[in-house]
Amino acid sequence: MQPTEKIIVASTNRGLLELSQTLQACKGIPHTGFALLILKNQAILNKHIAPIDAKAKPSEAFMELSLKAQELIKKKDSAGVEALEKENPELMEERKQQMEEVNKLLDQPAEVELFRLTENLLPDSLSAEVMEKLSLLL
Repeated sequence: MQPTEKIIVASTNRGLLELSQTLQACKGIPHTGFALLILKNQAILNKHIAPIDAKAKPSEAFMELSLKAQELIKKKDSAGVEALEKENPELMEERKQQMEEVNKLLDQPAEVELFRLTENLLPDSLSAEVMEKLSLLL
């Protein structure tokens, strides 16, 4: 059976992101109707979340700095990491402000029209934890 009934899901952008991650984690559960529901809702959520993802993308300069920091972390050189951060205060502040803006966006209320998850589409193998996360679709 295909999902056809739609509902308005009211949450925050963060809640919709978490729902998207839950749907992604459920992709391997075998049940045709449930799989269709996941794919359709995932496509809708991806469109909604894409602008926030774009705003969260670090600059090339910060990515380069991050790679250097990761190498220092692998070497357990915390003094080197600290020095790297002190040498690049503008980049660090820029990234901090960028993530603050993204967090503000994630905390904003949001509504999106998704396909309802009905009992006949529920696979037998869902845990209570997953069901709780999917409750926005019920």
